[in-house]
Amino acid sequence: MADYRQAQWKIDQSRDIVGQLRLHDPSWAEIELQLHDLCRRHPDLLRLEQLGQSVCGNDLWLLEITDPTIAAAEKETALLYACEHGDEHTATLALLQLIHWLLGPAAQAVRRQQRVLIIPCVNPDGYATFHQDNAKGINLFADYSFDHPPTQPEARAVYSVMELHQPELVVSCHGLWLKTEWAAIENCQGSYGNSGYDRCHSRLFAEQVNLACEKAGYPQDRMEEDAERILRRDPEWPSHSFRSGDKITGGVYAYQRFHSLQLTAEIMFLSSGLKKLQTILQLGCRPWRYEPSPGYPVRVMTHTENFCVCSYGRTAEERRRSRMELWPSCEQLQRYFLPWHQDRGFLGCAVSVVPADLEIAAQAKSVDDFLLALPAIPELDLPALRQALGPVRLSARLGLMREAPPLRQQSLPFIQHGLSLRARLLPGSTIKRVLINGHPAPRSRYCGYQTWTPRQSFQFLQLNIPPGNSPFCPDGRLQRLFCTVEYEPGLIPQ
Repeated sequence: MADYRQAQWKIDQSRDIVGQLRLHDPSWAEIELQLHDLCRRHPDLLRLEQLGQSVCGNDLWLLEITDPTIAAAEKETALLYACEHGDEHTATLALLQLIHWLLGPAAQAVRRQQRVLIIPCVNPDGYATFHQDNAKGINLFADYSFDHPPTQPEARAVYSVMELHQPELVVSCHGLWLKTEWAAIENCQGSYGNSGYDRCHSRLFAEQVNLACEKAGYPQDRMEEDAERILRRDPEWPSHSFRSGDKITGGVYAYQRFHSLQLTAEIMFLSSGLKKLQTILQLGCRPWRYEPSPGYPVRVMTHTENFCVCSYGRTAEERRRSRMELWPSCEQLQRYFLPWHQDRGFLGCAVSVVPADLEIAAQAKSVDDFLLALPAIPELDLPALRQALGPVRLSARLGLMREAPPLRQQSLPFIQHGLSLRARLLPGSTIKRVLINGHPAPRSRYCGYQTWTPRQSFQFLQLNIPPGNSPFCPDGRLQRLFCTVEYEPGLIPQ
C-alpha cells in the first residue's frame, strides 16, 4: 500500500495535459488556521469539532453553522463534505467560500431553518500531497458498505456524523486537480453510468441546481440526458457504486439508511461551486413541489400514483423521528386501497403493520370480508366504517401494495412516532366528510386532516396521526389505520 507521509509537492508528481498544478492553493495547515480564526470571530454562529485523525495524523474537522436563537428541533440538517479524493482541491476551496457566505447576512434564512454541517476536507493527507486516495491507497469516496462501518478512519469520521445526526441532505463535493480554464465535468447529480445506485431520488431538485448554475454562466452536464440512453450498471459491479468493487458511496449509504437526499456535486470553478452549494441550501428553505412546508424532499416513505405514507411531524425533529421509524420498515407497511371512486367523490385507504393481516387480505373476497375477519380493535369503529363504505363499495377487493426493502429492515410491532397518509385529488375538490378508523376527523395539521393545492398541481389531502394517544388510537399503539374521504370532485379546465 502507498505511504504518502514522506511525499512532497513536486512538479513531476502530477503531470497532465495542461501542465499546471494548483501550487498556489492554501496548504492544509493554512486552511486549519483559517477555520480556527473563523471560529474565534463567529463564536455565536460557528462551532468547530475535531472528529478524529487521518492515517497520517492530520486532524479531521467538522463545522456546524446555525442560528442558536432558533430551537434545534425546528431545523433540518444538511451535511456537506469535500475532498474524499485528496487531489480535488476545488471541492474543499468551494466549501471554504460557502462557509464565509454562511456566516454573512445573506445566509440568515439558511441559518434559521437548517443546521449546516461541513467537513471541509475528508482526505487531508491526499490534499497535502496531491494524491486521490488516502495514505493507505483506499478510495474514500467508496469505502462504505451495507453491512459494516467504513474501513478507513477518514470515512469512519463522516460515517459517525451521519449516524449521529441522520441528515435530511448529504452532499459529496468533488472537483479538479488542475488550474484550468477548459471545459470539464460540472454537475449536480448522482449518476455515473456504472451503477443503478448512484442516483439522486429527486432528480428535479438536482436539475434546479444545475439550471441556477447555467443561469450564472456555468454549463452543466446531465449524464444520462446527454447520452440519450439509460446508463447501465457495469457488469463487473452489478450492485454497487462508482469504482467501488463491492462497496458503496457515503451518499448511497445515507439514502438507504436515513432516506437522505444525496447529491454528488462536481465543482470545476470556485464561483460555480459556491453558486451550486448556495442554491442547494436555499432550496431547502422552501416548500419543495408538493410539500406544504419548507424542507428537503425526504418525507415520502412509500408511494404509488395517488396514495403514499409520509413521515409525521410538526417540527423537523418530529419528522426525523417518524422517518427513522418508518423508512427501515417499508417492507412491513402493508398498504391497501379501499374501493376508490374518484368520479363519485369517495376514496379509501388503509395501512397495517400486523403481519397476520396479509393472510386475512389474501382470503377476503371483499373489503367487508376483510373488516369482519379482523380481531377486535379498540380504536376501530367498525360499524361506522362499514356504513361509510356502503354496500356497493363493499363488493370491491382490496389492492395490496408492497415496497422494496431499504437498508437494515426492522420489525415494527406498532407505530409510536406517528405517520401521515397523503392522497391526491382533482384541483378544487370540496371535502365533505373524513373518517379515520371510523371516527370523524377535524381539519388539523396535527391530529386530523389538512388540504393544500400547490401552484399548477393536484389538490392534496393529508391525514395526520400524532404519536401517543389520540381519538383514532386511544392506547397509543398504532397498528392499523383505515381512512375514508367523501368529497365533491373538482373539475379539470377544458
